[in-house]
Amino acid sequence: MASDTNSLRYKVYFSFHKGEDTISYSFVSHLSASLRRKGLIPSASLFVDNCSNGTRTEKHNFKAFVVVLSEKYVLSSECLDELAEIVDRQRNNQNVVVPVFYSITQSEVMHKSRLDILRDTFPLESNSAERVTRWIGALKKTVESYKPR
Repeated sequence: MASDTNSLRYKVYFSFHKGEDTISYSFVSHLSASLRRKGLIPSASLFVDNCSNGTRTEKHNFKAFVVVLSEKYVLSSECLDELAEIVDRQRNNQNVVVPVFYSITQSEVMHKSRLDILRDTFPLESNSAERVTRWIGALKKTVESYKPR
């Protein structure tokens, strides 16, 4: 039985926007505690990071990614770059990506005007068209992977 439990355990990476204190101090801590109680992750396997802290964490050791999508997350270039990296890893390594919608719905994330906002928000950055297209693809892939229960 112990081997069955161990086979379910993942090294989990949480991605969320730093500027939303309720996410980092309440929501993510409660979610990670719940995953531990259910035996899905051991204590040492959890890495909580916020994509807007200016540091980059190597993600090759992680098998599962929990992406907390929020209003600020989907309008942050750092968060969207991280999401695109996570989605690329999922395509290449069969990693699990679990989207969590925090004070935003699936349809709000993918609404056409929101994608236009992305194009308008970052027009002067180098490679902006390619970069925004990558973000939009990552958002679509992440949102489409969500299966409500």
